[in-house]
Amino acid sequence: MEIHLVADTNLFFECKPLDQLPWQELGYDPIVILLAKPVLDEIDKHKNANSRTRDRALEIFRRVRQMLKFSVLESEIRTSSPKVVLRRMPSVKPDPALEEHLDYTKTDERLIGIVSTLNARSPEHRVLLFTEDAGPAMTADGLAIPYLMIDESWRRPPVATDDAKRIKELKREIEAYRAQEPRISIGTCESADGSNTIAATRRVATPLTQMEIGGFLAALKLKHALVTDFTPPSP
Repeated sequence: MEIHLVADTNLFFECKPLDQLPWQELGYDPIVILLAKPVLDEIDKHKNANSRTRDRALEIFRRVRQMLKFSVLESEIRTSSPKVVLRRMPSVKPDPALEEHLDYTKTDERLIGIVSTLNARSPEHRVLLFTEDAGPAMTADGLAIPYLMIDESWRRPPVATDDAKRIKELKREIEAYRAQEPRISIGTCESADGSNTIAATRRVATPLTQMEIGGFLAALKLKHALVTDFTPPSP
């Protein structure tokens, strides 16, 4: 069954890349992700933001530019099982019948109005608001507008803090130092007795006596006499 999803910015900024998401979990085929103008405007604002959202914004705009370049409405995300496409949809207006219930100055509420418009315009396709936020979902639910929540498992990992990055770096350094140490492994020894005990002999040198030490020192002094005259020789 074909489904159309009017996605909010969470899908593009807070989730894993579109081509890496488990779309089969939704149970629909094909899936059409509708890129509405309010969302495109929000994405445009992030093109000069921090690197995390900036990269995602530029990625979406590359897809949009390709669609415009070749005068097509869709960009393929996944070829099958299920087929997933991103479709640009810049001209759909929010449903004027809901204007008294929604604040169309807010992006999320404009998307709810757009879902209502599309369902009235094309009843043969099921159109849902696709969001991760409870607020828009509750608003849609109160107006009997169909919606689908983005699963939390679709989110990408949180950004690591400076402390977390430093800890990770230090752990790598510790592992590198440990790798330089000798690794000793002891296998099964055939000479072990029934109690798994091994008798070992260690050779230890006998300490020198004071007399022997004195004799060695005297021999060294004879071989290497103490020099006290450092007068340079005559030319």
